[in-house]
Amino acid sequence: MNLEQLIKWAQNMFNYQAKGDFSLIDPTHCIDQLVLSQLQIVGYSLIADDLTKLLDKVYPDKPTLSQALVQTLGQNITQPIQNIIFEHADLGHRAFLDKFGWLNNFENVIDDYSQLMQVIGIAKSCVKKEGLNRQKHQEFKQLIKTSQITSEMAHELVTQLGDFLKNEGESFADRPVIYKLQTGLSTSDVIESLFGKFKVFVKEFTEIGKLVLTIPAFLGNITPQNIKQALESTRQQDVNNWIDESIGQSGLSKRRKAFAKTEQN
Repeated sequence: MNLEQLIKWAQNMFNYQAKGDFSLIDPTHCIDQLVLSQLQIVGYSLIADDLTKLLDKVYPDKPTLSQALVQTLGQNITQPIQNIIFEHADLGHRAFLDKFGWLNNFENVIDDYSQLMQVIGIAKSCVKKEGLNRQKHQEFKQLIKTSQITSEMAHELVTQLGDFLKNEGESFADRPVIYKLQTGLSTSDVIESLFGKFKVFVKEFTEIGKLVLTIPAFLGNITPQNIKQALESTRQQDVNNWIDESIGQSGLSKRRKAFAKTEQN
C-alpha cells in the first residue's frame, strides 16, 4: 500500500469538493423534502412553504433551477437562501457524499499526514543519493527550514529523524581515521540493482559461482586501458585461488563429477 498516493488522493478529493461543482457526477438538481427541511432548520420556513409547489421536480442543471427559483420566490430569494437550496438540491453533490462523505471525518488530519510524508521524503532524499555521514543531520535540518512544514506532528518527526541521523552519522567516528570523512551506504537500492543486473547476465545459472567476479564490470565504463591494467595486475592463479577459497566447487561441477564417476563404474 502506497500511503503517499492515498494521501494525495484524499487531498484531491477535498479540493474537488471545495470547488462545489459536481456536474460531472450528476448535473441535475431537485427540490425535495430534504431541501425544505434544511430551510426550516435555519429559520426559512416561509420560503420552504413557497417552494412546496416545486416539490420533487428535477431540473437538468443549476441555471435551470435558478430560473425556477426566481420565478417562484421573486425578490424574496437572497444569496444565503440560494446557497442552502443549491447545496442540498444538487444531486451530484449527494452522490459524491454518498460515496466519499466519510473522508470529511479525516479532513483535519490529512494535512498532518501529508506533511509527515514530506518530512520522510526529505530525509530519504538526504541519505539515498548521497549516503550517510556525520554532517547529514545538519543538511536535513537545513532542508526542513526551506520547506513548508508547519504541522506540530511533522515537527516532532523532524526532531526524531534529526536525532536518528545524527546518532547514525556519529557512528563513523568510531572507525579508523582514514574512514572518518567517508560517506556510508544508507540504502540497499544500489546493491539490489547490481545483483539484478548480475542475475540477468548469468541467466540460466541458479547459483552464485565464479561469475560473481564480473560484478565490478557493471560499476563503470570498460575501456581497453583498464582491461589491460586488470590483466597485468592480477594473475589467473590468484583468481583461481580466490574462487577455491571463497566460493568452492559449484553444484553443477559436483554433479558432473559424480555422474562421470558413475558412468565409468
